[in-house]
Amino acid sequence: MEIDIACGAKHGLALVDAPGEGPRLYAFGSGDQGQLANGHRQDRASPTATTTSLPALLHRHIAPAAIAAGKAHSLVLL
Repeated sequence: MEIDIACGAKHGLALVDAPGEGPRLYAFGSGDQGQLANGHRQDRASPTATTTSLPALLHRHIAPAAIAAGKAHSLVLL
């Protein structure tokens, strides 16, 4: 179930609440500036889980308040 969705110029983000796993951040689209937060600068046609430290923060009960995407950046507000 989606919690929040954000669209940048050429990429998108989806914050979803995975049953039994908690919130997860997925990114898709253009990744040439590293905006997909997956450790690569490759484009992704379908939503791909990010490799950020978000899961570690969530285990500390710090829940994301919002996500945002711009021309070549992604943001998670905690």
